[in-house]
This record gives sequence, C-alpha cells and structure tokens, in this order.
Amino acid sequence: MIVTCPTCSTRYLVETQKLGAQGRMVRCSSCGHTWYQAPPEDMTPRVELTGPPPESLPGVVERGGLPAIRRERRRWGAVVTLLVLLLVLAAAGWGAIFMRDRVMALVPQAAKIYSRLGLAVSQPQFGAGLEVRGVTPRRTTTNDQPELVIDGTIVNLSSSPRRVPQLKVTLRDANDQPLTSWIFSAGVATLAPGASAPFHTTYAKPMAEAAGVVVTLENP
Repeated sequence: MIVTCPTCSTRYLVETQKLGAQGRMVRCSSCGHTWYQAPPEDMTPRVELTGPPPESLPGVVERGGLPAIRRERRRWGAVVTLLVLLLVLAAAGWGAIFMRDRVMALVPQAAKIYSRLGLAVSQPQFGAGLEVRGVTPRRTTTNDQPELVIDGTIVNLSSSPRRVPQLKVTLRDANDQPLTSWIFSAGVATLAPGASAPFHTTYAKPMAEAAGVVVTLENP
C-alpha cells in the first residue's frame, strides 16, 4: 500500500503485512515526522503465532522496492527539462551554421571563429536587393571650370549581405538619348541587410545639352 506523510506529503510503498493487524507508529525518513498508520480496511486478519515478536527498529518504515511516487515525477521532470535544453542548443547551433553570412554581417569578428571551426566562409553575393536612391546632380564650378557633381545612396533591401558592385552614370539629352557614361566605385565593398551607403562622383566640363542623369549598378 502507499503511505503518505501528513507533514511533507512524501509517499512510500509499504508492504501491508508490516503494519500488522492493529497498525503501528511510523516515521517519515524525509522530515522525521511520526504518526500512527492504520492498516487498510480490507486487510485480511492473520493469525499471530505465539511467542515474542521479532525485534525491529521502532518508528521506522521499511520502503518497498519501488521508489517514492513524488520523487519519481521529479526525476522525469528533470530529464524532460534536460532534453528540451539540448534541443534548444542544437537548434541554435544549426542556425549559427546555416545563417553564418548574416551573423558575420552583424558581427564581422565571427568570421575568424567560423574559419577555425573549418566552416567555409561564403562570400556575400551580387544580385537583387541593392537599390540606388536619392540621385542628386548639380552643376558647379571648380577652378573656373564647369563641373557636374552627383550624390546619392545605395541601399540593401534584401535579408542577406550583398557585395556592392561599381556604379555607372549615364548622361542623357532632352530626348533621353545617352550622351556619355562612366563607371566609378561606391566606396563600400559590402552592405549588411537593411544598410545603406552614400556615393559621390564628379564629371568635368559636362556638355551643355546634358539634361538628365541615370545611375545604375554595374553588375559583373
């Protein structure tokens, strides 16, 4: 039968015969509380043999072969918690491996760690996601010579790092026909997701018929 300590609720599996027909005083080995434990109501009376009873330690309950129920639940709870923790760590590890490009974009020092672990460090790719914005041309004079100054911003709209290609400027006339063009560097090699970088270029002695400016990405 299962005996429960009324003080700390620790449960024990006890052989019914050890309580005897009249019950006995028992003591909880966890908290030391002592109480009288009656036998179960459906216990079959047994014939007591004459003679002195066997000696036993008073107030001590001998446990059965099965562990206490409450402690068993605690043990399983610890096992489940450990398994969940291992799964979380494994998921974080796989995420750090498969998303290493994004991790390195946010923390450039992480590239050394990936290299020491023998993981190939992939280079950010060219491609869709980069966009040229805010192109602002203006005519000015430097050393008494006319000059065209062009400023703008390149933005990474993708969810992964991108290598920044060179930029191409095309001057067009009033009929949108190309007059001349040149290629220049944006001054930044890589853009992280959501990042932006300004660019600047100049053109000496622009032709008077130039009426428009177009800036595009010069992908390889």
